[in-house]
Amino acid sequence: MSKKTSKKSASDKNGDEKFEMESSENDNSTEKPGKQKAAVEKSSQGKAAKIAKADSAKKNAGNKKGAAKKTAAKKADSKKPDSDKADSDKTDSDKTDSDKTDSDKTETKKAATKKTASKKTAVKKSATTKTAAKKTESEKTVSKKSASKNDDSKDGSTQKSASKKSASKDVANKDAADKDASSKDASKKTAAAKDKKKADTSNQSKALGKAVFSKIHEFVKPYKVTSGKNFKLSDYDPEDTGPFASRDKDDAKLLLEQGIQILEQKQDMLYAQDRYSMLLVFQAMDAAGKDSTIKHVMSGINPQGCQVYSFKQPSAEELDHDFMWRYSRCLPERGRIGIYNRSYYEEVLVVRVHEEILSMQRLPDEFVTRAIWSQRLKDIAFFEDYLHRQGVVVLKFFLNVSKREQKKRFLDRLDRADKHWKFSSADLGERKFWNDYQHAYQEAIRHTATEDSPWYVIPADNKWYMRLVVAAAIADTMNRMNLTYPPVDKVKMKEIETAKITLEKSDKA
Repeated sequence: MSKKTSKKSASDKNGDEKFEMESSENDNSTEKPGKQKAAVEKSSQGKAAKIAKADSAKKNAGNKKGAAKKTAAKKADSKKPDSDKADSDKTDSDKTDSDKTDSDKTETKKAATKKTASKKTAVKKSATTKTAAKKTESEKTVSKKSASKNDDSKDGSTQKSASKKSASKDVANKDAADKDASSKDASKKTAAAKDKKKADTSNQSKALGKAVFSKIHEFVKPYKVTSGKNFKLSDYDPEDTGPFASRDKDDAKLLLEQGIQILEQKQDMLYAQDRYSMLLVFQAMDAAGKDSTIKHVMSGINPQGCQVYSFKQPSAEELDHDFMWRYSRCLPERGRIGIYNRSYYEEVLVVRVHEEILSMQRLPDEFVTRAIWSQRLKDIAFFEDYLHRQGVVVLKFFLNVSKREQKKRFLDRLDRADKHWKFSSADLGERKFWNDYQHAYQEAIRHTATEDSPWYVIPADNKWYMRLVVAAAIADTMNRMNLTYPPVDKVKMKEIETAKITLEKSDKA
């Protein structure tokens, strides 16, 4: 019925309202209290419906509508007036229904609006909640990411720190390895340098040998005496300078330096090889220059491998022994060079010139005959042959100074304060026996010059040339001795490697 009422046209609605007003005036006294009551109830119900509808929009609206219809029907049944009143009530009921319907519609609209608003609010709340949740989630995610980032950062820092430490260790290890490698390289370089030095020494020796020995041999050969047969001392000029003139002193000095270099190299090999030894015998008249020659020629020799002995007048102990005793005691050891400044040849030189010295040796009379000098020269030759067979290379030098040059040097000693200590009045006395000494030297050389133990008659009036020839003679001899550094066997090589490793480890510790 309410649906039909709502569909009435505007004219019908106005007619109904007019009719309704007339009926209301006619029946005012009898129905007013009932209508008021109905209106109050309706109003209460409407308010209840509004409250209910506000809580639950659609469900409460439907329930209220059904309750209103039932209430109207009950009222219509209980009050059943006459037909006019019934019609009026019907009209009023329809109007009430219409109002109710309109009210319901309004309430429905309001409920719908509220519902919509509520939905929107809920949606907004939901959206806000979701947004908040998302934000919270996002914040959590960001927080997690941040925490993760921090963790990653920490891990990264830790890793970086560990990486740095590892890198530092690697660097330290690398540095240690580099140092170790550097140390090994240094050791290798040192060993290589030593090997190179030895090789260079050997190469230099060979180079010098090729370049120098040919020259050396040329001017040494004329002064070398290997056989005493037909030897005459007068055939040798004390002033001779060989291929050099006085103006060539600088060239001679350069050659001397090269000869000294060869001596240094060869002496080192001699010492290392420890097989041979050398005996250098220097004999001469006074002021011939024995001391200065030994000093200059042997300047490059290692003192550890060289021994110098100067034999003066024999002591009482020495006179109580055979004439070779004091000389044999001073023979050089293997690997060394022995130098005799005067030697056992004094026993057939000064003793021969001054026979009174022979009586001081207290020999049995039957052995003191005219043959004693030839016998002693034979003994010396046998002794030198014996030494040769023991690995002792004997070289003998007679520094052949002229009588005129000797006088000049004696005068120099007297004029110079730094040479006064060298002068002896006995030297002037010996000049009287010059010829006797020349004969004694000639006989000594004749009887003892051999291929194995040669004599070198060195011109001594020019000291620069004298020193050169002596150095050249020694160098030439050592060059023919086939001197080498001793080879190292496998056992020794293993010991060397072990020692090297031990030393390298000890340096690290």
